[in-house]
Amino acid sequence: MHPPLCRKSVAFSLVELLIVVAMIGILAVVSVPAALSGIRGMRLTTAGNQLADLSALARQTALSKNVITAVVFAPTPTDGSGPSAGVIEFGPDRQWRLATQWLQLPDSVEITNSAEQDIPAPTGAPTLTYRGKTFSPTGGLVFYPTGKMPPVGTSTDAPKLTVFQKGQSTATANKYEIAFSLDTSSHRITRN
Repeated sequence: MHPPLCRKSVAFSLVELLIVVAMIGILAVVSVPAALSGIRGMRLTTAGNQLADLSALARQTALSKNVITAVVFAPTPTDGSGPSAGVIEFGPDRQWRLATQWLQLPDSVEITNSAEQDIPAPTGAPTLTYRGKTFSPTGGLVFYPTGKMPPVGTSTDAPKLTVFQKGQSTATANKYEIAFSLDTSSHRITRN
């Protein structure tokens, strides 16, 4: 006679399955906040890069077309969407007009301009339309046909844009700063 064959179970026990599910839950709890923080950081960097590119475009337009340009910010809409920026130019017809489409930034960021420059208005303040509403920007980042930026008021302060997470103060925020040189209009980016 042959001894009875003993079959070993190849399935997982309930305890093993519960341990694996608990480990997956712990990993999810730890990794989800880090992933969300990474996404917020990417949005901040994207918004900062878009503003740096827009300011470089405004400077290049001023140089190539021999016109005054400015990066201006539209009033923040009340529908919860983020800030918007665009480039305006003072054309040969001596009128300001929008030279680019409005750039919609992520709704999770805010922008401050430490030294907003007055927009030259020999024929009156520019009148622009954003989302069907008319407004007149009074300041922004101004570029002359030489590529230089004007000083702010009577000071020699150069403009600096700061992009930070909505709801945080600029002192403690994870931020993206774009500092400009008045002479060359070049910018230096600092990411904190």
